[in-house]
Amino acid sequence: MYGLTRTSLSGLRSVPEIVFGLILVVALGLGPFPAVLAILLHNIGVLGKLISELIEAADPGPQEAMKTVGATRWVAVLFSILPQIWPNVLSHYFYRFEVAIRTSLILGFIGGGGLGQLLFNHFNSFYYTAVALDIIMIMALVIIVDFIGSYVRKRVI
Repeated sequence: MYGLTRTSLSGLRSVPEIVFGLILVVALGLGPFPAVLAILLHNIGVLGKLISELIEAADPGPQEAMKTVGATRWVAVLFSILPQIWPNVLSHYFYRFEVAIRTSLILGFIGGGGLGQLLFNHFNSFYYTAVALDIIMIMALVIIVDFIGSYVRKRVI
Protein backbone atom coordinates (compact mmCIF):
# COMPACT_ATOMS: atom_id res chain seq x y z
CA MET A 1 0.00 0.00 0.00
CA TYR A 2 2.87 2.36 0.88
CA GLY A 3 4.60 1.88 -2.48
CA LEU A 4 1.38 2.25 -4.47
CA THR A 5 0.48 5.47 -2.66
CA ARG A 6 3.95 6.97 -3.10
CA THR A 7 3.99 6.04 -6.79
CA SER A 8 0.53 7.54 -7.34
CA LEU A 9 1.53 10.77 -5.61
CA SER A 10 4.73 10.94 -7.67
CA GLY A 11 2.71 10.43 -10.84
CA LEU A 12 0.30 13.24 -9.95
CA ARG A 13 3.16 15.52 -8.98
CA SER A 14 5.15 14.89 -12.15
CA VAL A 15 2.41 16.07 -14.52
CA PRO A 16 2.22 19.89 -14.73
CA GLU A 17 -1.11 21.61 -14.19
CA ILE A 18 -1.18 22.86 -17.77
CA VAL A 19 -0.97 19.30 -19.11
CA PHE A 20 -3.75 18.16 -16.77
CA GLY A 21 -5.68 21.23 -17.90
CA LEU A 22 -5.30 20.46 -21.60
CA ILE A 23 -6.33 16.83 -21.10
CA LEU A 24 -9.33 17.75 -18.95
CA VAL A 25 -10.47 20.52 -21.32
CA VAL A 26 -10.61 17.95 -24.10
CA ALA A 27 -12.42 15.44 -21.86
CA LEU A 28 -14.80 17.80 -20.04
CA GLY A 29 -15.02 20.92 -22.21
CA LEU A 30 -14.13 24.53 -21.55
CA GLY A 31 -14.83 26.15 -18.22
CA PRO A 32 -13.56 26.42 -14.69
CA PHE A 33 -14.27 22.80 -13.67
CA PRO A 34 -11.42 21.23 -15.71
CA ALA A 35 -9.07 23.94 -14.48
CA VAL A 36 -9.97 23.34 -10.84
CA LEU A 37 -9.50 19.58 -11.30
CA ALA A 38 -6.11 20.14 -12.93
CA ILE A 39 -4.93 22.30 -10.04
CA LEU A 40 -6.40 19.88 -7.51
CA LEU A 41 -4.73 16.79 -9.00
CA HIS A 42 -1.30 18.36 -9.10
CA ASN A 43 -1.60 19.79 -5.58
CA ILE A 44 -2.69 16.43 -4.18
CA GLY A 45 0.58 14.99 -5.47
CA VAL A 46 2.72 17.83 -4.14
CA LEU A 47 1.06 18.10 -0.73
CA GLY A 48 0.92 14.33 -0.34
CA LYS A 49 4.66 14.13 -0.87
CA LEU A 50 5.45 17.02 1.48
CA ILE A 51 3.17 15.81 4.27
CA SER A 52 4.38 12.22 4.00
CA GLU A 53 7.95 13.45 4.41
CA LEU A 54 6.94 15.51 7.45
CA ILE A 55 5.29 12.45 9.01
CA GLU A 56 8.34 10.29 8.33
CA ALA A 57 10.66 12.92 9.84
CA ALA A 58 8.55 13.39 13.00
CA ASP A 59 10.08 12.30 16.28
CA PRO A 60 8.71 8.81 17.09
CA GLY A 61 9.39 9.19 20.83
CA PRO A 62 6.06 10.79 21.80
CA GLN A 63 4.13 8.24 19.74
CA GLU A 64 5.95 5.33 21.37
CA ALA A 65 5.34 6.82 24.81
CA MET A 66 1.62 7.12 24.14
CA LYS A 67 1.44 3.54 22.86
CA THR A 68 3.30 2.37 25.96
CA VAL A 69 0.63 3.82 28.24
CA GLY A 70 -2.17 2.19 26.23
CA ALA A 71 -3.14 4.63 23.49
CA THR A 72 -4.41 3.20 20.22
CA ARG A 73 -2.40 3.78 17.06
CA TRP A 74 -4.71 6.52 15.76
CA VAL A 75 -4.84 8.36 19.09
CA ALA A 76 -1.05 8.24 19.27
CA VAL A 77 -0.76 9.66 15.75
CA LEU A 78 -3.35 12.35 16.46
CA PHE A 79 -1.79 13.59 19.67
CA SER A 80 1.91 12.98 19.07
CA ILE A 81 2.71 13.35 15.36
CA LEU A 82 0.08 15.84 14.29
CA PRO A 83 1.15 18.56 16.78
CA GLN A 84 4.75 18.17 15.58
CA ILE A 85 3.94 18.65 11.89
CA TRP A 86 0.93 20.99 12.07
CA PRO A 87 2.79 24.33 11.63
CA ASN A 88 4.68 22.99 8.61
CA VAL A 89 1.50 21.49 7.13
CA LEU A 90 -0.24 24.87 7.38
CA SER A 91 2.76 26.57 5.82
CA HIS A 92 2.72 24.14 2.88
CA TYR A 93 -1.05 24.49 2.41
CA PHE A 94 -0.95 28.27 2.27
CA TYR A 95 2.03 28.23 -0.08
CA ARG A 96 0.30 25.79 -2.42
CA PHE A 97 -2.83 27.95 -2.29
CA GLU A 98 -0.75 30.91 -3.49
CA VAL A 99 0.71 28.73 -6.25
CA ALA A 100 -2.81 27.61 -7.21
CA ILE A 101 -3.89 31.24 -7.58
CA ARG A 102 -1.00 31.91 -9.94
CA THR A 103 -1.61 28.65 -11.80
CA SER A 104 -5.27 29.52 -12.29
CA LEU A 105 -4.09 32.48 -14.38
CA ILE A 106 -2.26 30.22 -16.77
CA LEU A 107 -5.18 27.81 -16.99
CA GLY A 108 -7.45 30.74 -17.81
CA PHE A 109 -5.51 31.14 -21.05
CA ILE A 110 -6.64 27.68 -22.20
CA GLY A 111 -10.29 28.36 -21.43
CA GLY A 112 -10.35 27.65 -17.71
CA GLY A 113 -12.19 30.88 -16.93
CA GLY A 114 -11.58 33.06 -13.90
CA LEU A 115 -8.93 35.74 -13.59
CA GLY A 116 -6.72 34.20 -16.26
CA GLN A 117 -9.50 34.32 -18.84
CA LEU A 118 -10.23 37.94 -17.92
CA LEU A 119 -6.55 38.86 -18.23
CA PHE A 120 -6.32 37.04 -21.57
CA ASN A 121 -9.40 38.81 -22.95
CA HIS A 122 -8.16 42.23 -21.85
CA PHE A 123 -4.75 41.55 -23.37
CA ASN A 124 -6.21 40.40 -26.68
CA SER A 125 -8.53 43.43 -26.77
CA PHE A 126 -5.58 45.81 -26.24
CA TYR A 127 -7.06 47.16 -22.97
CA TYR A 128 -3.68 47.63 -21.39
CA THR A 129 -4.98 49.74 -18.51
CA ALA A 130 -7.33 46.87 -17.64
CA VAL A 131 -4.40 44.43 -17.99
CA ALA A 132 -2.38 46.54 -15.55
CA LEU A 133 -5.31 46.64 -13.13
CA ASP A 134 -5.79 42.87 -13.45
CA ILE A 135 -2.12 42.28 -12.62
CA ILE A 136 -2.26 44.63 -9.63
CA MET A 137 -5.39 42.88 -8.33
CA ILE A 138 -3.75 39.47 -8.74
CA MET A 139 -0.69 40.68 -6.85
CA ALA A 140 -2.94 42.06 -4.10
CA LEU A 141 -4.79 38.74 -3.89
CA VAL A 142 -1.56 36.79 -3.49
CA ILE A 143 -0.27 39.26 -0.88
CA ILE A 144 -3.55 39.02 1.09
CA VAL A 145 -3.37 35.23 1.06
CA ASP A 146 0.23 35.46 2.27
CA PHE A 147 -0.75 37.76 5.15
CA ILE A 148 -3.64 35.49 6.15
CA GLY A 149 -1.34 32.47 6.05
CA SER A 150 1.24 34.27 8.15
CA TYR A 151 -1.39 35.28 10.69
CA VAL A 152 -2.74 31.71 10.97
CA ARG A 153 0.76 30.26 11.33
CA LYS A 154 1.58 32.71 14.12
CA ARG A 155 -1.62 31.77 15.94
CA VAL A 156 -0.81 28.04 15.66
CA ILE A 157 2.83 28.30 16.68
